[in-house]
Amino acid sequence: MSASPPGPGARNGAVGAPETLDALDALVERLSDRLRALPESALRRGAAARGLALARELARRAHRLEPPDPTRPALPAEPGGSALPAEPGESPAPAGAAGGPSPRERELPDAGIYAVGDQLAVAGHDLVEALRAAPPGPDAEAELSAALALLGSQRF
Repeated sequence: MSASPPGPGARNGAVGAPETLDALDALVERLSDRLRALPESALRRGAAARGLALARELARRAHRLEPPDPTRPALPAEPGGSALPAEPGESPAPAGAAGGPSPRERELPDAGIYAVGDQLAVAGHDLVEALRAAPPGPDAEAELSAALALLGSQRF
């Protein structure tokens, strides 16, 4: 009897049960939709700022899980940080150049109060995919648990 090929829901890593990752994905969608539906007054009173901060945190978590891309040249490491790949079309800093991009330069930009729901959706879905691809282990499991707790505590 031959093994059947993996189906469309198959994943490379083994972080969490697929149902848990699906629950995280659904939670991201629910919060993103909530932000998209809020009136301008609520967005201006702080919901957009809280949503952007959440999207930035999810993006940082996804970035930490993603393996380095060997096809992209690395930028010099920040003090206390790791080397980051250069963006396509961007030259790496010359050897000996002081530092690389600051965390602020890598931060998810503020695209305005009406885009924050979309930014949260993209960052959250990136995190889910990074978790799906992550090798099994306590670090990835901790990221999954932390993301579920973080998203579960949000009220917009």
